[in-house]
Amino acid sequence: METIYEFKVSEIGTLAPALLEEGVFIIFEERSFISFLAFGFIHEKAELKKEVKVGDVLEVNGEQFPITHIGEWVNHNLKETGHTTFELSWAVEENFGNQVICEGKAYPKIKIGDTVRILH
Repeated sequence: METIYEFKVSEIGTLAPALLEEGVFIIFEERSFISFLAFGFIHEKAELKKEVKVGDVLEVNGEQFPITHIGEWVNHNLKETGHTTFELSWAVEENFGNQVICEGKAYPKIKIGDTVRILH
């Protein structure tokens, strides 16, 4: 599979690990959405090489999560601000425009320096 988006985690918001345990994985590019950084995993600017589509795969530390839904704003927001929310299907309460829904039981623990990829 081809890597279409990749970054290393550079910082972790204080509330991000608790959300991750609830099946919600929020990412923010450094210096974007300053007031929300406590909720997310922060990364340096990354290039979106191709649009994310249903059937692509989120990879976190080598663990793969098939993507089953892409909100209408996901590709724009990843390209412009490095922000989106990945949710495991069992955690979804509502569909939002900036949400990527994935299949899986639980995300692995994520620490600074870990690699996250979207594969096409």
